[in-house]
Amino acid sequence: MNAVAVGALPDGTPVIVSGGKDATVRVWRLAGGTRVGHPLRGHTHSVPNGHKIAFESNRGGYVCAVWVMNANGGAVKRLTDPNLEANSPDWSPDGTRILFGTNCDRPRSQIWVMNADGGSPHPLTHMPPHGDAPTASYSPDGHKIVLLTNLNQLIHPTLCCWDLYVMNPDGTHLHLITTQDAGVTSADWGPRTR
Repeated sequence: MNAVAVGALPDGTPVIVSGGKDATVRVWRLAGGTRVGHPLRGHTHSVPNGHKIAFESNRGGYVCAVWVMNANGGAVKRLTDPNLEANSPDWSPDGTRILFGTNCDRPRSQIWVMNADGGSPHPLTHMPPHGDAPTASYSPDGHKIVLLTNLNQLIHPTLCCWDLYVMNPDGTHLHLITTQDAGVTSADWGPRTR
């Protein structure tokens, strides 16, 4: 097991969420230990109001796609076209949009955004040949997006691997925020502090 968190379903039922090394997430009722819904494969995030969960899955025989479901495990729905090979969903703080990466098993991944119902999907990044941007995350106020990309390595081939960039939610003003051989493997904004 990789991670465990304690939480509650919208009806107040206490649950434990477990994440395995195989990238499978399971939700269990705290009282009695019975499973809630089906296991989920991949990166997951709960919508800010706690009623929906977005997740990446290979269910249905797809390489990967972004799906949503109710927090109780019901009403599962695929949101992305299977050809996008969508992965790593991240809800906007207001719950109206979902960021995701594309081409999970192919080169030249991009960051896309769509409405929370799957409508109006479109790219925010336009990576050059050999460019990749596999994951991104909204800032707590929704005014910025942090993303992982290899753009700096393309400009400076002697540098290794991945760096962090920040951009506006519409994809404009992309700029580097890490320095020299950062070797970053993932990124997520911290919670909003009061």
